Amino acid sequence: MVNEIVVASLIVTGTAFQADPDVKKLEAACAWHLSNFEAGGPDYCEIARQLARDKKWDSIQVVFARGRCNKFQAELAREIVSVSSGADAVMFLKTLTEGSRAWHLGALHVPKNPDAAVSAYLKEVVRDKGPEARATCYAVCQERKWPDLLEQARTDSMSTERYSLDAGFKVWSFALADAAKSYRVELGDLPKDTPITRPQVRSLVPPRLPGQPLFPPSK
Repeated sequence: MVNEIVVASLIVTGTAFQADPDVKKLEAACAWHLSNFEAGGPDYCEIARQLARDKKWDSIQVVFARGRCNKFQAELAREIVSVSSGADAVMFLKTLTEGSRAWHLGALHVPKNPDAAVSAYLKEVVRDKGPEARATCYAVCQERKWPDLLEQARTDSMSTERYSLDAGFKVWSFALADAAKSYRVELGDLPKDTPITRPQVRSLVPPRLPGQPLFPPSK
């Protein structure tokens, strides 16, 4: 488990972790790709996967906290979670902002085998967090056909909450109720002909600038 007080102290003082070869290697690979987008080079995804396999969570935490890999955070989160156990994946996801793009991609790649730690975490999120995060949890369980969230999904099927997805030139607005209903239909908890509304175009927006999140930050 990451000692958050120690990590915060090291970030503020700029001491030991600045010389951490794992941190420097991953940050350098991300910086290289940012400058040479299509030219190959060091694979920052593989570096992130190896850090997760080696359980170097202190280094991973510092990389994310320092913000020098912001453009790649979603991809890094995906790779880190994809090679982690359920308990490790949950520990890492809790360091991210629920509903953010990095958290969303990470959550979608939790282990596909039933896992008590993952199940408990998803239940916690759908009980306490915003509509973006809850919709992601329903998508995770729908894809895996896990019944873990059916009770909360029955409640959210009557929700009037909406969440947005910035897809570049358009901002799509989705109903949380539809995410819950779609999950329930897949699990056989609702008839297959249950009406699911189409997402709405909330507004037209300029193209996203480099580094801007695909998903809006959680409130």
